[in-house]
Amino acid sequence: MHQNNLSRRGLLTGRVKARDETVPALVIEPHCLAFSGTACRSCEDVCEPRAIRFRPRPGGHYHPDITSDCTGCSDCIPVCPVGALTFTTGGQNAV
Repeated sequence: MHQNNLSRRGLLTGRVKARDETVPALVIEPHCLAFSGTACRSCEDVCEPRAIRFRPRPGGHYHPDITSDCTGCSDCIPVCPVGALTFTTGGQNAV
């Protein structure tokens, strides 16, 4: 069972904080190309459950959000051209 991480960073990255701290959560690191305004949606394209979605932000840029539909399959990790996707457990902060 997941709860929302109510920090600003948690809301922007779509991270969830797990009750069981051994459950991994996908984290989008700050060096993601989309955060710098580069159009890259490689992770969204390979995400079978469509758990990574790009939402519009002010200024016309789209940033990735991770939904609770993330299964932890990790198919998105090897396709990221800058290695901005990682898994972390609830007890660690990746960013």
